[in-house]
Amino acid sequence: MSKQESLLITKFEETVSIYHDKPAICTTERTLTYGQLSQYVDHLARQIGALLVGEKDLTIDRQPAALLFDHGIDSIATVLAALKAGKIYVPFDSTYPLKRLEYMLKHSDARIIITHGPNLETARQLAAATDKKIAILNIDTDSDAHDMPIATEQNPYAYLLYT
Repeated sequence: MSKQESLLITKFEETVSIYHDKPAICTTERTLTYGQLSQYVDHLARQIGALLVGEKDLTIDRQPAALLFDHGIDSIATVLAALKAGKIYVPFDSTYPLKRLEYMLKHSDARIIITHGPNLETARQLAAATDKKIAILNIDTDSDAHDMPIATEQNPYAYLLYT
């Protein structure tokens, strides 16, 4: 088996092709089929790609992405989108104290925080607490990334986890 065949995002896409109309995620608020989840993941991956293209500091492309979410569909979809965009993700638990999240941001050298409306202010506080330029992507904001290509070169590493 080649490296490409063993990547998580490749396995996800294979699963989508087999179970396209079957439920992938069920919460009390909504249910997404594999096909719907795949469309959402692609949309988010394009948003991440558009952010990277829009940044003047090209080193941001090689930096991990901090994902600041509450548990739910958005967090799951953004993990897959970050992987699809070729990023290593660092999960940030929104219930952690701000000082802990600041440490994780600085130590991981993440230059992108991907979040949604409920955690946007925390993301801004984290970005302000570091001396490095941190880009923030609010996935709740509609972007013009519909025509952006999705990264073709996947990263063999998935995540950086702090325990």
